[in-house]
Amino acid sequence: MSIVLKDSKLVEMYNQFRREDEQDRQNRLADNGVLFLNGPEICLVCLKCQNFDEVGKTISLIKHHVSYFPQKIAHVHKQCHDEIHATDNHVLIQYDKGDSKKFYDNLESLPKNSSGDMY
Repeated sequence: MSIVLKDSKLVEMYNQFRREDEQDRQNRLADNGVLFLNGPEICLVCLKCQNFDEVGKTISLIKHHVSYFPQKIAHVHKQCHDEIHATDNHVLIQYDKGDSKKFYDNLESLPKNSSGDMY
């Protein structure tokens, strides 16, 4: 679903809600043992803040699994995520081949947040 907000105050309220929601989600996951290398507002790769769409709404960073077992996550821009996987420098890839499939196959057994969704 897409929301069109034309009033700048509504856009700011929306962005504030998104920031708080993202931080709440991170806190719930951290309470369940997930380690975060950074917060949801600054990309760990380029150290820049989240991007904004054409009307000023925040475009959330994505969660990149540095490790699946144990879960270690970095918030990054989509472009930075693509660069992580396109380079030979795997500082931000600390998992074995097959870990991703094993993790997502077992996602049902992991703790859920209040909306019934892991992330």
